[in-house]
Amino acid sequence: GMTPTTQENIEAGNHLLKVAKGGYKPIEKEIAIEANKNLKLDIFQLEKIGETATTTTTTPQGPTEEQIAQIEDLRGKADLAYSQKRYIEPQEDCALTYCQQILQLDAQNPFALEMRQKIVDAVKERAGKAAAAKNWFLAEKLYTQLVQIAPDDPELPPALEKASAEVKLLQAKKTETIKALNKRAQSAFNEGRLVTPPEENAFELCSQIKRLEHTNKFANGMIQRIRNQVPL
Repeated sequence: GMTPTTQENIEAGNHLLKVAKGGYKPIEKEIAIEANKNLKLDIFQLEKIGETATTTTTTPQGPTEEQIAQIEDLRGKADLAYSQKRYIEPQEDCALTYCQQILQLDAQNPFALEMRQKIVDAVKERAGKAAAAKNWFLAEKLYTQLVQIAPDDPELPPALEKASAEVKLLQAKKTETIKALNKRAQSAFNEGRLVTPPEENAFELCSQIKRLEHTNKFANGMIQRIRNQVPL
């Protein structure tokens, strides 16, 4: 029939209303009629057969060919840095930096996301070993870096707080602490452990001395000797 229209004398109760027109998709709707009450229905918009609702979709675009080539190059550098345990240092040539550069080109790159988690796990293990060995300066340094990399990890803040508290105690006993660090740094230097392993090398130990006493002659002199032998 024609629309709009008014229908009267419809029996009270539930009814199935069907709106149909040739070439259009029909609409069915259940309505409830109450006795002695008028019911006004909304306007129905029929959809033409063969047409679909217009929606705006954005197809995510992947990296360009040039970006893919850059990603492959960065993957190689990240793999090499990770294999050499250059997880987060030096900043300009470490696995984490290369992963971050990949993610700038491809935010969902599976290699970079997986590698970043591997880096976090490796540094957490290193920090745990440093804390177990009571190397609190190194532990504090590593946990500080981890909190920045993985801010949602609930284990990191209390571990950092513990390490920082221990560092404050060591700083309170500065003279005794420096003497012990001097001995360890000299031993590492004599044994050729200039910058590796990460947990116990002369350069790292001298850096810890400088945190306690920036102008320490022993630490500054040894760092210069290390720089003369190893590019840093």
